[in-house]
Amino acid sequence: MKLFLLQLAAALLSAVFLVSLWAPFAEESAVWFALVPLLLVIRKVAPRRAALIGFLSGLAAWCGQLWWMTALTQNSGPWFLVYPALLGLSAVLACFTALFAVMSSAFRRRVSEAGPLAVVLTLGVDPLLWAATESLRSHVFTGFAWNPLGLAFTSAGLLPLAQVAAVGGASAASALAVAANGAVATFLTRIWRAVTRTLPAERAGRLWLTAESVLPFVLVLMAFGWGLSRIRAYDGTERSRTATFVVERTDVPCVFSDAPAPKPWETGAPDIVSFFRADLWLWPESALATVLPYDGETSARMTALTRQAQTPVMAGCTFIDTERRLYNAAVLFTDRGADLRQVYAKRHLVPFGEYIPFDKTFPVLQKFIPTGFSCTPGDRVTAVRLPSGLVVGPLICFEDTVESVARQSVLDGAEVLVNMSNDAWYAPSAETAQHAHQAVMRSIETGVPTVRSTNRGDNTFTDAVGRTVAIDRIPTRVKVTETPFASCYLAYGEWTFGVPAIAFLAVSAAFFLLGSVRRERV
Repeated sequence: MKLFLLQLAAALLSAVFLVSLWAPFAEESAVWFALVPLLLVIRKVAPRRAALIGFLSGLAAWCGQLWWMTALTQNSGPWFLVYPALLGLSAVLACFTALFAVMSSAFRRRVSEAGPLAVVLTLGVDPLLWAATESLRSHVFTGFAWNPLGLAFTSAGLLPLAQVAAVGGASAASALAVAANGAVATFLTRIWRAVTRTLPAERAGRLWLTAESVLPFVLVLMAFGWGLSRIRAYDGTERSRTATFVVERTDVPCVFSDAPAPKPWETGAPDIVSFFRADLWLWPESALATVLPYDGETSARMTALTRQAQTPVMAGCTFIDTERRLYNAAVLFTDRGADLRQVYAKRHLVPFGEYIPFDKTFPVLQKFIPTGFSCTPGDRVTAVRLPSGLVVGPLICFEDTVESVARQSVLDGAEVLVNMSNDAWYAPSAETAQHAHQAVMRSIETGVPTVRSTNRGDNTFTDAVGRTVAIDRIPTRVKVTETPFASCYLAYGEWTFGVPAIAFLAVSAAFFLLGSVRRERV
């Protein structure tokens, strides 16, 4: 029992490190050792215990990372729903940590501690397993791709390492981080064994331990050098044009609040905006508390606003089509009115927030949706052409965490991704900073810049290699290249790394399960 508690304490230490990576702490340097305590435990325990410890570590880590969900209670959200939701979501996400732990332990039990196969496990197998579980987490049950481990590389000093996402997506950057953590774990093991005089007697065994500690960092250095050259190559590209955005930050209250929503045409600054002659004046999700196209007054006022600003406006609202289906949408207003041919409807909806599974079949379920109605996912418009000729790819709210949605917009012609979010649900909390962080990977993966406009959140601009700055109603000049900056991931998506990693996980799991069945029969 004492040994189990010690192992659990070590695994919980990993949870603390993982929480420290993200806002409000933002200690990105912890990416080099966040998983080390957990890895050291996994290497010493049987798969069943590894699964339990991995689950408990993951549960603690996700409860800490998603604690911002409790901010809903400050915005009149019902506490008896918020806290169970936090625990339930964290438990589901912890299952992926448990899956990684049980598979890693199963591999470790079949190889010697100091040998060539151990090097392969640290350098390749563990990184692939972690990448597979992250990729699965991004897709299973509609997916929740929040805070991939490799996202910590997007901090200023480590940004060259994040460039591997241009090849294999966010999961490839996470795999690189896991390899580094494995090397640190082996290095600590080697020191402990040297102190306790339990190092392998054979010189070959000691050399393999050294190789296991060094080779992953050789890979890291190679990735850093390649990433640095990629950033320099982007800086050396010729821009085909410079696009200008004015980004609005609104103060619309949470849907649970009884406070009146401000009217955008009364709070904007069209005379100031007109001075910049921008390509787009970008407003957040839910900026217009109305249903279009049937609200003629709002359409008329927004059209007048664009004429006064001499700039088209894209704003979030609810849209209803001729078949009475409701959408969480982004509508472009020009001096001619609302452009109903290019209404972007959110494609990746949030379950239990924008719809409840089977609520179209059983309409009574729609009464439990926070907004009071069930949204329909969009399936037509993925990119919007502005009057200036610039093509933008709208991403609404958490769509900036979904790599496939951003990638499809760019493949369909988007030259700039524009994220429109409503963070009032969780403001003030760490969610606003964490959410702003997620979009960085989408720019690296697709090779195009991203501009964010949020309601009660963080407005940011990210260039095509992930450099991010905060912005707020000032002209943001965006470098737009003739084609998206070179990105293997843009061309092939998850097939470059995520799918092979999942295939490796599936084959490995099948092998171990079949072996277990055979042993039981014998």
